[in-house]
Amino acid sequence: MQIGVSYFGNRILKHIKSDMKDLKQKGFTFVLHTYSEFDLMFRKGTMNDIIKATQDIGLKVECNPWGVGNVFGGEPFSQFVNLNYSDSCQVLDDGNIVPIACPNSPKFNDFMNRWVDSVLESGADRIFWDEPHFHEQGFLASVPNRWGCRCKYCKSKFEEEFNKPMPLDETDDVKLFKKNSMIHFLEKLSNRVVGGDVRVTLYLNPNLPAEKISREWNKYCEIESVDTIATGPYWQWEKKSVESVADYSKALFELALKHKKKSQIWIQGFKITDGKEGEITEAINYAINVGIENIAVWGYEGAAQESWVACDNPKLAWEVIVKSICNSHPRN
Repeated sequence: MQIGVSYFGNRILKHIKSDMKDLKQKGFTFVLHTYSEFDLMFRKGTMNDIIKATQDIGLKVECNPWGVGNVFGGEPFSQFVNLNYSDSCQVLDDGNIVPIACPNSPKFNDFMNRWVDSVLESGADRIFWDEPHFHEQGFLASVPNRWGCRCKYCKSKFEEEFNKPMPLDETDDVKLFKKNSMIHFLEKLSNRVVGGDVRVTLYLNPNLPAEKISREWNKYCEIESVDTIATGPYWQWEKKSVESVADYSKALFELALKHKKKSQIWIQGFKITDGKEGEITEAINYAINVGIENIAVWGYEGAAQESWVACDNPKLAWEVIVKSICNSHPRN
């Protein structure tokens, strides 16, 4: 069993070393260290030290492009978007620009190549593509009832691929184009990673019914340089029953098995409602019972360091997490 947790909000090495030792003693096997644009610009050396210290303690390290370009999930602000707002951001169907970089933008591709190279230089064990997305209604969407992207790069590529101008409506062809664009974007980046000892995980947001996963995520699993497919059915965040974790875990496990990939489930360890901490145990057991052997939690100590996503009772939530997964299941 692989057991991991996300870690963010602290870049002071002596405190990180203490926390990593604690995680190792509790039975965790890996840590996801978020790697933002700020880290890339101002803390590259610091991140190298953090990653090495974590590995020296005996934990594997994953890094994700936390909030980078606002194309990937995460709270950090994106300077790339601010500096390249007019020529590399996504354009909505009404012509307005939104602060999300376009995966078809050459500048953003170059920027992501630099991000990848920095993480590879750090010695991290794995890169974690976290919630890659176009502007979508209902998911990290700053403008409702609109879709993107209709920037000059997307319109040109669409016309080249479909032999017709990109329509104003988000047709099935447009949806297919966006999916293919994202897959191509992720594939190019993932291919840049492989060849050494570094591996790649792709986390897809479960903003669709579990029964549609096998169809909608099938093409993502065809990226050969991705070896692990992940998702996080955050039941309380999505206002669903904890039983839904079983449905998403089963669908992901079967999809990964079909494509000879590994599967990873993330458990909600943030914004857990006071009095419902016991649902964390249920969620973990649901995932493990369908065959998932790689479980991670977002985030460290109930996300207490970031108040807007912190659990109501972070201390209790963290105690439940450790007891439910670290103390109850063998690690390898």
